[in-house]
Amino acid sequence: MVTREFSDWSLGIALPQDTGALWLRLKRQGAVIEIRYSLDGTNYQLLRLAYLPASETLAIGPMCASPTGEGFSTVFEGFRIQPV
Repeated sequence: MVTREFSDWSLGIALPQDTGALWLRLKRQGAVIEIRYSLDGTNYQLLRLAYLPASETLAIGPMCASPTGEGFSTVFEGFRIQPV
């Protein structure tokens, strides 16, 4: 979830029903989180720009949610945090 006290800029891209795998890259630049996605792990497209003000501490990690239905199973692989 990235919308809090401020709205963000979401491109609202409709992905195929069954993408198989999905890669995400998040990059913090000042108070902005840039979120990009890829369906092949190579070619990344901008998905969202979100506002996240500076904070002394920050907790991050992967999470998935289903807005409708019974939910779904997911596996997270290769999660890492690295400086740019």
